Amino acid sequence: MPPLIQQTLHSNGCSATVGKFFLILPTVQTWHPLTFIFFGPLKRHLGGMAFETEDDLISELRNWFDNLDVDFFRKKKKKKKKKKKKKKKKKKKEEEEEEEEEEEEEEVEEEEEEEKKRRRSSSRL
Repeated sequence: MPPLIQQTLHSNGCSATVGKFFLILPTVQTWHPLTFIFFGPLKRHLGGMAFETEDDLISELRNWFDNLDVDFFRKKKKKKKKKKKKKKKKKKKEEEEEEEEEEEEEEVEEEEEEEKKRRRSSSRL
């Protein structure tokens, strides 16, 4: 049995049975990224609600999933792409600003050196 399964099993879990059905047990790393997209909105939807039975909770969850906008996941995916583009633009802009600062510093240093040379030459006269 793969070590990942052995590590993930509870001490009372039946490793033979689990090994037959799962090559790799589902972990956070194996979840699809879109899985995380609905956790926040679902948490906000259920926030402050109290359920007397498990069936009430299940029915509310089903209701929420049934009433999701058709483009719910598509919108979230587009937002992620936009965020990535913004991050790239921001990073590029920061790099350009750093380059400009370095160039300005070099110019200032060159001017200071020229000023020193002028002072030396004027002091020699």
